[in-house]
Amino acid sequence: MVSKLKICSILIILFALALASCGGSESENNDAVLETAQSIAETMVAVQFTELAQINPTATVAPVEASPTAAEKKDTPTPQDTSAECLSAHLSDETIPDDTILSPGESFQKSWVLTNTGSCTWTEEYGLAFHHGNAMQAVEYTPLAGWVLPGDSVILSLDMVAPFNPGSHIGFWSLQSPNGTYFGASATDTFWARITIPGATPTSKPRDLAWNSGGAVRSDGLVSNDVKVGDDSTNGDWQGFVTFNLGNLTNDSTVTAVILYLDSGYSLSGDAFTNLGCLNVYLSSYGGLDTSDYGNASGGPLWTFCSSEELSGGAIYAGPAGIEAVQNALNINQLQLNFQFENQTNSDGSNDNIELSPNMSIFWYRIN
Repeated sequence: MVSKLKICSILIILFALALASCGGSESENNDAVLETAQSIAETMVAVQFTELAQINPTATVAPVEASPTAAEKKDTPTPQDTSAECLSAHLSDETIPDDTILSPGESFQKSWVLTNTGSCTWTEEYGLAFHHGNAMQAVEYTPLAGWVLPGDSVILSLDMVAPFNPGSHIGFWSLQSPNGTYFGASATDTFWARITIPGATPTSKPRDLAWNSGGAVRSDGLVSNDVKVGDDSTNGDWQGFVTFNLGNLTNDSTVTAVILYLDSGYSLSGDAFTNLGCLNVYLSSYGGLDTSDYGNASGGPLWTFCSSEELSGGAIYAGPAGIEAVQNALNINQLQLNFQFENQTNSDGSNDNIELSPNMSIFWYRIN
């Protein structure tokens, strides 16, 4: 499209040509035409730019601070934030109090009122998750329906069905963060539903166990009677192994919680956690310890320790996988574990290892 400025310029030129046909010498006429055209052109250009300025003003605009989106809110947790300051809850009320008597097969709804006592907002990426025990036919994971800001409360409800066998039945539940971290309203990061079906009553008590046998295997096949994990001055990597005999805990027992203690007798050499990463504890099935057992671990870690403070911190509860491992081990009356660091060795020619003497407590019940 031809602009107004170009049209005006063409008109000026035509006007100048018309003047050229008037009287006077050709040179004088040309000079007069050019001067007139120049003056008219400058005037028209100035008018054109004035019109453009009125259409598209260039006034300075003060910056406007944008409202934060949900992802930008400072109180929204990141999946990596697993601190107690971020993930904290308080149970302020519940329905179906502990040991409520129900009929076999009776449907009921269990509700908990939980208050967000942490510093992070619970978003829809958080959820109510089954932890261990008896789920009583409830859905095992339910995402939150909306955001729960720090200081706010939420009602979490589940439809359940009472078991048919008599006695006490308990299911443990937790809140779960986006990265899978369990947290809740007790020292075990759980809250629960516990009901009673009329009939026989259960017996329940903890079973405290010390390891019965074990040792360590180095990456080159050397075997030691000490439960040692980490590297040594030869840059050889040690993995530790222990066996717990479960005594008279038969497979008709129901395991409700498992605690591993590493603080009762350990010796730390060098700076293993800084140089080798976290200490992981895996389920194993090594049988009798020999040179072939290095790396004899299955599944993901049942426990993880990432600092000497955690090592000396006392009771560390197992998650659902650890409880399931112990429950399954009742069939063979022993539990075998493998201890190994994330990194085999940092190759600095010095000792970075831990000698362990672990203990365990198993909480269980059995219907008489």
